Amino acid sequence: MGFIASSALAVGAAAAVVFAIIIAFHDLALERLRRFCIPTAKEAEWAAAYVEVADEDVDVLSYGEEELGGAESFLEEPEGFLLTSLWDGRIVRLLTDRKMQHVASTGSHHGVSCSRDRQKRVETRCSRPLGLQFASTPRKEDKTFSLVVCDGWRGLLQVSVPSSQQIEAGVPPTPSSHARQLLQGANSQSVFIPNAITEQVDGRFFVTDSSEHSDASRFGLIPFEGANSGTGRLLSVDLQMDTAEVVGDAIPFANGAVLSYDRSGVLVAALNPREIRFYPLKPANSQDWKLVKTLPVPPDNLTRVPVNGQRLYAAVSFGAAFLPPFFVNSDADGLWQQLRAAAWTALSRATRPYKPFPLFGGLLFPVMRLLPASFFDFLIKFGARKSKRGGQVLLFDERGKLHKWLSLPPKCRYSSEAILHKWPGATEPVMLIGAFRPEQPLCQIKISKYLSM
Repeated sequence: MGFIASSALAVGAAAAVVFAIIIAFHDLALERLRRFCIPTAKEAEWAAAYVEVADEDVDVLSYGEEELGGAESFLEEPEGFLLTSLWDGRIVRLLTDRKMQHVASTGSHHGVSCSRDRQKRVETRCSRPLGLQFASTPRKEDKTFSLVVCDGWRGLLQVSVPSSQQIEAGVPPTPSSHARQLLQGANSQSVFIPNAITEQVDGRFFVTDSSEHSDASRFGLIPFEGANSGTGRLLSVDLQMDTAEVVGDAIPFANGAVLSYDRSGVLVAALNPREIRFYPLKPANSQDWKLVKTLPVPPDNLTRVPVNGQRLYAAVSFGAAFLPPFFVNSDADGLWQQLRAAAWTALSRATRPYKPFPLFGGLLFPVMRLLPASFFDFLIKFGARKSKRGGQVLLFDERGKLHKWLSLPPKCRYSSEAILHKWPGATEPVMLIGAFRPEQPLCQIKISKYLSM
């Protein structure tokens, strides 16, 4: 009897010890999981800046029978009108949010998709105008003036366009006889996919060249070059000498570019690593840059957006796989609930945003470059459909502080550029959102209530 009693006591004691260990580790596991689900400082900053723009505050603009697809770049004229470049090769002038003029074209294939084979046939010359800039400062009395155009197929062009004194909307122009291909001399660096161009400073323009290994029909290939290195460049262009020199290289998908407010340097969007980089106007070498900000989404184009006296910049992204809150911190005490919360948080952190592309891109690139343009077209459409929202607009300053993260409704997908603009005669500014895809027309946001800081 004594043996049985002592055995029972021993078993009971062992069970108590095991139970105590389970409780201790259970509590420890819960605590660890709760800590894991606490947002990092960066995630907290992103979540605090995040605002969803209401559907009723966004208009999709229509110009008669047209919805202008793929308006990639905006350039403001002295009269307050806007020039923008379209997917099909046209450059148009937006007089209001309902009236426009055709002013130029860099190609003849209106509405026709391009390819390398098509580009070889001169009579159907491919074109995709991207960045626009004045060759020299226009005056209101000018009847014509020149633009420098970044054309993804044809390179850097100088195009003569009529002023806004042209009254009729007209018809889509044929390729302008006044278009001149730049940087053709032996003393100039070649340009592969010119993307964005700054205004002139000290006699030079600064142009991003996105990649040496892709073409304008396969922008979706460039993310597979990876996030740690790339073939994108920042070029300094002298129109008088018709030359370009490299001031920044090895940029992973060099995209948007804008002069800083003090005109001391150029901010460049490196899409693959999600970085905003600052390059001085006169760098010591091609790697002389500093990091301004790593964004939660891959940035496309950049613009200056002064808001209430603050010198802000707008970086635009076509979508986001994960939106705030990035974490799920369950208040339940159950281990299973906390495990689920931790799994979601880990998934968000591991894949946000599009990390697999830059992480494995360098390894996959030799295979990916063999695939047709249609494959990358599918990837872009698939990525846009997976996002619950539309484009993303992030407002930040030169110190790297994120002030606003504006998440657009789904009717504004494939977003690539934003401009804060006041139409002639209007009392309130609006934000116009351009896109890089032909199926996405212009979006106009009633922006004032979203810019209160």
